[in-house]
Amino acid sequence: MANVKISALPVTTTTTVNDYLVKNNSGETTTNKVLISNVLGLTKGSGADSIKSASFLSTTPATSTGQSSVAIGDDSEANADYATAYGFRAEVFDAIRVYGTALGAYSRVAQYSTAVGYNSLGVGAYSVGIGGGQASGGSDIAVGRSAQSQGQGAVAMGYGASATGNRSISIGQASVADLNDAVALGYNVNTKFSGATAVAGLDTTGNVTDTPYITTVSSGSFSCNFNIASTQKFILNQSSTMNLIELRNGGKYRILFENGGTYNLTGVTATLEGGGTPNIYYNAGGRANLTHNGQDIWYVDVINSVVYVTQFANYTL
Repeated sequence: MANVKISALPVTTTTTVNDYLVKNNSGETTTNKVLISNVLGLTKGSGADSIKSASFLSTTPATSTGQSSVAIGDDSEANADYATAYGFRAEVFDAIRVYGTALGAYSRVAQYSTAVGYNSLGVGAYSVGIGGGQASGGSDIAVGRSAQSQGQGAVAMGYGASATGNRSISIGQASVADLNDAVALGYNVNTKFSGATAVAGLDTTGNVTDTPYITTVSSGSFSCNFNIASTQKFILNQSSTMNLIELRNGGKYRILFENGGTYNLTGVTATLEGGGTPNIYYNAGGRANLTHNGQDIWYVDVINSVVYVTQFANYTL
């Protein structure tokens, strides 16, 4: 084809990305052709009605195999229906992850989930990860660098915040809500009980909605672990020694002993949260004088790494 001026070419109203555009040099002395996709930087993906960035723009071409999917960026993948992937290695990488949206380098999502920002993950169904947050529990939210929500319906916000309990909420750098329905607010706060609320600077180590932990003792020794619950009940079927563990400074706890016969506590030890063996002081009556065939209640207070036990005895069954 001889060089022809653009003004001399016929006009068309139909085109595809695989058609050519014709261009002249600045002096209109030379005519060349170029693919439309190379001008737009976009081309059709392999999925119906899908779009991807043109292969010549990337070291590893983007892929969009899902229906109505969009993949823009080197090695980005939108391989589920109605998925969107923007950025280097943004991934909606298989067909099950429908309606997933990954925006940002190394972002990755599951079905109906959203990830926004570098290394953000929304890999539980209906999860949202933002700004490096990693949401994997399902219907959960993680916001901030290294924030992790792993519980169903959990929320983690802040650098390194962790919400692993179902429906738990953790807000603040390094805060941890690791049990169901727990709430942690503030820097480095850690909830210890299911349903508990812990706030930095406030004494909230107790649990307003604490569900008592109940167990039967049939051995010569047992532990009362206050990571499980702040209120616990032990049914004694044998004389035993007891170790109080995971006691927190400022914590307030309750223990109910139900005597299944003529059994006693023959010794009590304690270990603080993070280590340390505190002194234990009792009010009149003392640890070993549990009421036979009845109930005794201990109120345990931890003040300045010292354990104080107040015992109320002889509640008749």
